[in-house]
Amino acid sequence: MPRLVSDIIGGVFTIVNKTCTVSFDVSVAGTGAGKKFQILVDNNGTSATASPHGAASKVVDVDVTTLVPGSYSYPISLTTAGFTAGSFLQFRTETGAAIVLTNAALSCI
Repeated sequence: MPRLVSDIIGGVFTIVNKTCTVSFDVSVAGTGAGKKFQILVDNNGTSATASPHGAASKVVDVDVTTLVPGSYSYPISLTTAGFTAGSFLQFRTETGAAIVLTNAALSCI
């Protein structure tokens, strides 16, 4: 069943119209050749139609095998007009990929 924007319950982070950084540590390297590790904002699925931010909801989209043990930080900047609800983050891999993350953090100014 497709997920819709109307299915989103909302989150607790205030990140829209702010400059944010999501950081995390990788403790076990990513596996799954050709597969992606993704971070999405206010998206309860994988389709752009499942988020009020559309395609901009996918803020990180990297080959999972490029993530080896270490620390990573990615900037997030969303300016979705009229969006005032709390946000949530979804960390995911595509089917057939795996990775172990630790110490995730979100900071915004």
